[in-house]
Amino acid sequence: MVSMLRNKLRNASITNKLNVLTAVSVSAALSLCWLSFLINHAHTMLAAKQRQIQSLAKVIAYNSVAALEFDDRVAATETLASLQEQPTVCCATLFWRDGRPFAFFDRHGDKQGGARHASPQHDTRWLPIPRTIEIDYPIVGHQGIAELSQDLFSDEGSIPWGRDDRQPQRTNDDVGGSHAYHIGRLVIHASTNDIYEQLAVHTLWTIPILAISLCIGLSTARGIQRLITEPVRDLARTAQRIATEDELSMRAVKYGDDEIGQLCDSFNEMIDRLNEGREALRRANQELERRVEERTSELADALDRAMAASRAKSDFLANMSHEIRTPMTAVLGYAELLGEDDQLSPANRERIDVILRNGRHLLTIINDILDVSKIEAGKMTVEILECSVCEIIADVCSLMRPRALQKGLNLEVQYPTAIPKIIRTDPTRLRQILVNLLTNAIKFTKQGAVTLTVAARNSTAENAELELQVEDTGIGLTAEQQHRIFQAFTQADETMTRRFGGTGLGLTISKGLTELLGGTIEVHSEAGKGSKFTVRIPIGSLQGVEMIRSCRELLGTNSPGSVQTVTPNNVSGRILLVEDGVDNQKLLSFLLRRAGADVTIAENGKVGMEKALEAWRMGTPFDLIFMDMQMPVMDGYTATSELRRAGYTLPIVALTAHAMSHDRAACLKAGCDDFVTKPVDRKRLLQTAAEWMAKAREQMEPVGAPLA
Repeated sequence: MVSMLRNKLRNASITNKLNVLTAVSVSAALSLCWLSFLINHAHTMLAAKQRQIQSLAKVIAYNSVAALEFDDRVAATETLASLQEQPTVCCATLFWRDGRPFAFFDRHGDKQGGARHASPQHDTRWLPIPRTIEIDYPIVGHQGIAELSQDLFSDEGSIPWGRDDRQPQRTNDDVGGSHAYHIGRLVIHASTNDIYEQLAVHTLWTIPILAISLCIGLSTARGIQRLITEPVRDLARTAQRIATEDELSMRAVKYGDDEIGQLCDSFNEMIDRLNEGREALRRANQELERRVEERTSELADALDRAMAASRAKSDFLANMSHEIRTPMTAVLGYAELLGEDDQLSPANRERIDVILRNGRHLLTIINDILDVSKIEAGKMTVEILECSVCEIIADVCSLMRPRALQKGLNLEVQYPTAIPKIIRTDPTRLRQILVNLLTNAIKFTKQGAVTLTVAARNSTAENAELELQVEDTGIGLTAEQQHRIFQAFTQADETMTRRFGGTGLGLTISKGLTELLGGTIEVHSEAGKGSKFTVRIPIGSLQGVEMIRSCRELLGTNSPGSVQTVTPNNVSGRILLVEDGVDNQKLLSFLLRRAGADVTIAENGKVGMEKALEAWRMGTPFDLIFMDMQMPVMDGYTATSELRRAGYTLPIVALTAHAMSHDRAACLKAGCDDFVTKPVDRKRLLQTAAEWMAKAREQMEPVGAPLA
């Protein structure tokens, strides 16, 4: 309650606050004056009342001496009955000197006499004044009546109110030669109701006076308040108009030199400074706008140059990819064909293995550089799919275990927790991360083991994580090396490139791919004691997903991802090979013909389009077209688009050396059904040919009228 009133008063206007302050102050002052007057008047009337009853007690005591001397109770009762004329006297009692009651008077006829008025009764509801007062007056007997009479009307012989002289004592007062002694005492109880009645009357008269005084005080204070509130209101209105209308030309009116006048001066000075600041800000904004325009123009030029450089870089990478991958197809392809010759001498077979090994290593370097370029350019994309974590792990292990065994290392897989059978992620990127980490671990480990730990974290949450740890017993890393290990073209130290080889891009690519998947990668290592790389990637909710203890029971004898051997029988059919490179023409046509296909060669897109349409019109269409996308005269994009526009519906597979995802998307957008990346892998080539030729045979119907 108090807090609510305090809050209301805090939010009230200054006028209301001053009104409350004035009302409280005036009311408090008047109330204190009235209360002090009331208390003083009450004590004055109480003292007068006590003196009155004490005088009455003297008279009754004097008249009761004879009755006590002669033990005349009737006379004593009649004497006390005279108190009936005193309306404030409640009761009176005569006592012997030994304390025994002798006679009593009670206005209400109570036979117990003063028993119920044995002590003064207090009522604290009004004032600290007793409801009844008690006068205890001693009765003194004298041998000389004249002296007693003289003492009766003298104040010198009075006994003070409140004195309790219970035991009668004999005195030897020398009063006219007589002796005085106590023969009893008189106790009178009188009511103070008349005092309270008089105080009530005074209060009734005082309340209107207080109200009139309060009104006069408030009226006077209200006039004084205007001297304070009017300047404050005017200042508030001025500030409000400045705030709402943003008109800094207005000034507060000064009414005097008091504190409010000083406030007005300070307010006006503040407005002047705001004007100066606004003008300075306007000039600064103009200067800033000019500079921003200059900087914007410079940044636009720089952005154009950067975009041009980025496009040039992308074009350069695309061209370099094409120029390198295209001859690599012939190099690796012919090396593989030579390796199949059973008549080769061991020395020649070793030389061919060197060509294959270094060619594939060169291809790996090219792929790493392209991946880093795509990550830095923001062109690397991920595709979140439902996939089997066990198939990914088995595929990676089947690839990496021979490398580990070649160095005498054990490649172990551990499952500390149950793992989901199906997860949601990009399987290609996850496989690439694992291959990079395991390759790195095997490369820098001379002896011991490389351990892959697979675990599910937060499996009960909506966003579970797959934790992959690759731990080795290799050379380890120092703290300084750990800080820069994920930088591009960086290894632990410069000598490692000479000792172990590699470009230092594997961990950079792994970090970039992990972040694209929404995960994190970290390393814990100690020099000479091995390293542990931990990858955590989100895999979505696992509610309703089957959990397994390990992948061993799910894996069959065939490793996942393996390509079935393609026989010449399942590649039979007519194939149009559109390729401008003579070496690649010979290699690819040889591989396809050896698998059972009838191959027709076209040296550019224009010739290929014409041959495809002519065969279609003749009713002997090609079952499949392999279309190189970068050729002279007419490239593969244009040729494919023209074929689709002419109504050609049979499969077209792109042969592209461009590894960028947007290049592959461009192939599909042009109308290609699939693509094979150069350098062409023989198994991939034959598998793709077999799949699309089977679909073509299902799709093909007897050709009717020739195409227009």
